[in-house]
Amino acid sequence: MFAFMDEAILSNMNQADDVCLTSAEAYFDAYIAGASEAKATKAAGAAFLEAVAASPDFEPTSPCGKSAQAYMDSLDLY
Repeated sequence: MFAFMDEAILSNMNQADDVCLTSAEAYFDAYIAGASEAKATKAAGAAFLEAVAASPDFEPTSPCGKSAQAYMDSLDLY
């Protein structure tokens, strides 16, 4: 999540994006409900993908898109 936030700040993300808001809300809802950080992050990722699929005008080069890409790039998948 730090990679996401760092990129959001560096991209001057000064206006809320519906896709990112949906993802953040899913993360905090899960975490507040007692989920681990890993499970809350998984909920945020699923919400992000669903929101992107439901938003045909989502721009991957927007601050939200760049932030999500920075987060995905930070994952160690091995």
